[in-house]
Amino acid sequence: MQIADLPDELGLLGLEGFISSAKNDLLVFRHDFRIRREGDLFSVADMERGMVVDLLMKTADENAACIFFLEEMSGRYHFLTTSRDPNEIAKIEAALSSAAIPHLRNDIPEIFGKEITCFRLLVQGKNMAYARSIIQ
Repeated sequence: MQIADLPDELGLLGLEGFISSAKNDLLVFRHDFRIRREGDLFSVADMERGMVVDLLMKTADENAACIFFLEEMSGRYHFLTTSRDPNEIAKIEAALSSAAIPHLRNDIPEIFGKEITCFRLLVQGKNMAYARSIIQ
């Protein structure tokens, strides 16, 4: 597998919408995770504000780096949906639970300085495509 193959692989997981940048030698995911060719080496790293904060892998094996990248994205939790309606979120949570899809709820109190809570749901990357099919 090559870096250029990753957008299609992420698409199979339902994660294509999180790709920030994709080139033959670089893929940036959600602006905070990337895989990159650096000469003859391939690195996978957590990023913050364009800077590497944690180098997770560096190898001469592009296939191994791509597999590691996909495993990381499959295991991490990603944004599924958000709502200001607690009843709507409760229905979606119930649908996810009945489909045995693990999820996290991350409430944002007083968004934009107002007394409005925003309810956010996240699911693991490996479950994103299935979760989206459940809540449509």
